[in-house]
Amino acid sequence: MKIHVNGKDRDLSSGPRVALPDLANAETGNRTRSFPFSSSHARKLAHRSAAEEWQPHRAQGDQSTEWWNLTAAVGDPAGARYFLSWTVTHPGRHHLGQLRPEAVAQIKPGQDLYACRFTLISYQASIRKAGVPMMFVMNDHEVWDEQASALRLRDAQDEHECAWSFDGERMNLTVCSPTLAVSLKIQGGSQVIWADDQPGAEGLVWDMAGGSHSFSYSLPRLRIAGSVTYTDERGKPTTADIIGSGWADRQRSDLPADQLW
Repeated sequence: MKIHVNGKDRDLSSGPRVALPDLANAETGNRTRSFPFSSSHARKLAHRSAAEEWQPHRAQGDQSTEWWNLTAAVGDPAGARYFLSWTVTHPGRHHLGQLRPEAVAQIKPGQDLYACRFTLISYQASIRKAGVPMMFVMNDHEVWDEQASALRLRDAQDEHECAWSFDGERMNLTVCSPTLAVSLKIQGGSQVIWADDQPGAEGLVWDMAGGSHSFSYSLPRLRIAGSVTYTDERGKPTTADIIGSGWADRQRSDLPADQLW
């Protein structure tokens, strides 16, 4: 079966994988990764733009965790409605004890783990792909494509890949694996809602009781169009062309290990 990804027809089956183009040779770099405030002036913390804050941040401690999330309500030409969610989580070292030992054993110095979760539910179309997980162990310097402003993930077996870009207005989300392909073009990201908990520190939320903090913003009115191709219960590739609306959240937080997984 053919699917259309990034302007090209590609095969999707339970056999050969569907590959994202040029991930292996993408120019990447994490030199600018840091805590999400670029300066402090007159007691006012200044964050970068939402597009600049899209990139991964350097860990501030063992419990420091960050994630990217897209939530959408979409429909297909036949009138079926879908709930769609895609989440990428970058856990802190303290959280790795919650994972399977074989997963933790893959992580070497200079590497980090990224966990992804895909959900597609439609009672009208009898689809329930809830919480489909993917794990990526990435070299730190290969996660961020600065030129494309994109988060790029691929596993060691070259079976699962994800590219998620954001330029301040438009997003492109592409996920490819042997049993799943997502290709979404998203617009409307220029409207940003920053967390507003502390005067003079837009985006920052303090937990006074626990002594921790989080940083977040949301893109609340996104317009979404594209396709999702998945393998159904019979092993048959099925494509849903979808259009609708949704929102994206970008957050970094210090979380206890039992609150992450």
